Amino acid sequence: MKLMRALFYRYWRPLLLGAWTYALAGLLLGRAYLDFLRPEFVVLLVLGLLVLLAFIFSAINARPQPFDIHQATRVLILILPLACLCVARGTTLDANAFQRRWTGMAGINGRSMPLQDAATDGRTRDASGSDEDVSLLYLSRWPKGYAERTIAVVGMLRRDPKIAAQFGTNTCVLFRFVMSCCAADAMPAAILVNGIPADWPESAWVRASGRFTLRNESNRPIPVLNAAQAEQVSKPQQPYLYWKNTW
Repeated sequence: MKLMRALFYRYWRPLLLGAWTYALAGLLLGRAYLDFLRPEFVVLLVLGLLVLLAFIFSAINARPQPFDIHQATRVLILILPLACLCVARGTTLDANAFQRRWTGMAGINGRSMPLQDAATDGRTRDASGSDEDVSLLYLSRWPKGYAERTIAVVGMLRRDPKIAAQFGTNTCVLFRFVMSCCAADAMPAAILVNGIPADWPESAWVRASGRFTLRNESNRPIPVLNAAQAEQVSKPQQPYLYWKNTW
């Protein structure tokens, strides 16, 4: 018993730091950090991993200290994020999160930009050609630049009774979350889409192509994709869209 206690006093810190190192390495190797962070943050994660390795080396060579209430509090503080990480790993923001964060068709999500201002904004993206893949971020923020063009877009599916009642039973929302820094600040960019089969589940990833139009509702242009073709697709390697040059 004394030997076990002595080993615990000496090695509980490096073991705990080792658990953090294992979790962080797993996020990096599997690129799982993309579920909640911008790709650019990989540099900080690698730096954090190196710091953890240095802490482990220091803890191994440090003097054993009694495990008192203060040490127990530190252990609890460090273990709780690991537990949350185990539960949340592999999950991304979906239709449930969309329902909580969406501000409605009266605003452009991600920057809280009024839809009517976005539709008349002089800046447009290059949308030359037909049936081209276009980001939902561009469609929702600069819809006028794509009006009356044949495009394709990838997003998650959301069926909203209010949307169906206002725009028709076969109308649903196609959205993706736009991230500035991390999943905590992500907001959805969305358009309406017609022509999605009624039996497709919510949060399914969909690629829809067709004519993109601006429908006038109460003197507000609403972006609508009249899908001539639609198919369920796999979750993209990077499920989020990203604002550029925001920090």
